[in-house]
Amino acid sequence: MRAVAGENLFIPGGCLAASAGSGAEPQGWILHEHPRKPSPYVNIRTSNRVITLTMGIINFSKDLQDKMYGDEMALRCLKNCEDRYSAGKREALFEALILCARFQAVIPEWAADAIIDGETALNSGECKDLNELFGGDELANQSTRKREARIRDNTQNVLGMLMKYRCEGGWMNAEQAFGEISEGMNLPRRDVEEIYRRSGKWVKDIPQGNPGGVNYCFGHGVIPWPRRRGRSVL
Repeated sequence: MRAVAGENLFIPGGCLAASAGSGAEPQGWILHEHPRKPSPYVNIRTSNRVITLTMGIINFSKDLQDKMYGDEMALRCLKNCEDRYSAGKREALFEALILCARFQAVIPEWAADAIIDGETALNSGECKDLNELFGGDELANQSTRKREARIRDNTQNVLGMLMKYRCEGGWMNAEQAFGEISEGMNLPRRDVEEIYRRSGKWVKDIPQGNPGGVNYCFGHGVIPWPRRRGRSVL
């Protein structure tokens, strides 16, 4: 079996999707909720003409969980939101509220002041609406966000099909390779191409038809959102 490991990074308030193969790179932070899982997980696909799927649950040590989900991380993330909000990124205020909800943290003073000032501005007519207050008018349009969700949810299967296609002798011709996978998955071809561009370029390094009989594999991992529960309101 031949595999190349990728780095795992984590920032609470988002989830990381990373694919590791022959030279794969992490996709980056995806600021959307992933379906809830009991713990971080990684799916491993292996292929020697046939794909086998194994799903493994990774149990992190308490020390590592504290570093990823603990108070220190929450404070660092809230400070990042404060710095971005001070720099004019209005959406950072909403992100701070989401962080407080997930970590059951007290809203920091800078965010509380901004919300109260925003209420005053709304009531006086100086602020048009909540979109202006929270930077919602700068969000990507709905179709773009839906496309990002499709890409996120289909990345693993597309990479698995690309690997299988290459091991079975497929040419890395955009029209043929992406077209076949697009049709087989009922997914827009441009989404398949984007997944390949972001995470799948390592596939072309697999010898066409896998003449050496190597059992290639890749891992695609997602670390879910943190969510604390059980703290009293006051």
